[in-house]
Amino acid sequence: MRIRVFPPVEVQNLLPFDFKYRIYDKNTKKDWTNFLRKGGVSPVHVVELSHLLLMSVDMQDTPLKQGEFAIIDFSE
Repeated sequence: MRIRVFPPVEVQNLLPFDFKYRIYDKNTKKDWTNFLRKGGVSPVHVVELSHLLLMSVDMQDTPLKQGEFAIIDFSE
């Protein structure tokens, strides 16, 4: 028997900079932070897609400031 577990969300960095991102679950008031190198992919296993999720990105080693939270919408 073989079981494969896939994350409900993957964050992929297609930008030419490394960045730190934060995902905030407004329902549970929990947040998760991770660092992602340019070209990298990060699985996110800890989110519930039916909750209101917000994401913020902080670019590393650039003059760009940390962005405001944006809503992650999984509705069809």
